Amino acid sequence: MFLRRAARRSAPPPPTSSDAHSEMRVTRSVPIIRRAADVFAFIEDPASQLLLEDEVVAAVRMPGTGPGVGEVQVFLHATPEGRSIRSLEVLEYEPSTRVLVRSLDPLPAGMLEATTELSISADGPDSCVMRHTARYVLAAAALAEPAASQWAGYLGSWLESMHVRAQRTLEADLA
Repeated sequence: MFLRRAARRSAPPPPTSSDAHSEMRVTRSVPIIRRAADVFAFIEDPASQLLLEDEVVAAVRMPGTGPGVGEVQVFLHATPEGRSIRSLEVLEYEPSTRVLVRSLDPLPAGMLEATTELSISADGPDSCVMRHTARYVLAAAALAEPAASQWAGYLGSWLESMHVRAQRTLEADLA
């Protein structure tokens, strides 16, 4: 299996054993009746987010990057509160099966690291399972338990919504 890793020059240093921290993971998966390679090709294209998230109004791969390790994807979000830009960098890349990205955006207070892993695994010749795992490393007591639970609930709902849209979009012409 081919795996490339990006240098983490601009990433914050990982917490040391003396640093008090906690980790939060939220994982969601969805079966899709499509070949795994086709699903991965769709999802790795930044433009797919225009179909998967209502708030995304523009999506680009930064010129000179990717696809693959070091790729930077930028998304313009428009909400009633205004516009914002979100960006991701690819840290690890296994063609057609797995990608690990990190947020390049300023993180909320107390959040030390934010990464998301996407994996696509074949579940038959014409079907697969798409899985996202969002991982957040938090400073000690950065989020009180009720806030952490709310954040995990929000992330789970967001992933579920994106998965439902991906499933509908990719299976639409099968109906």
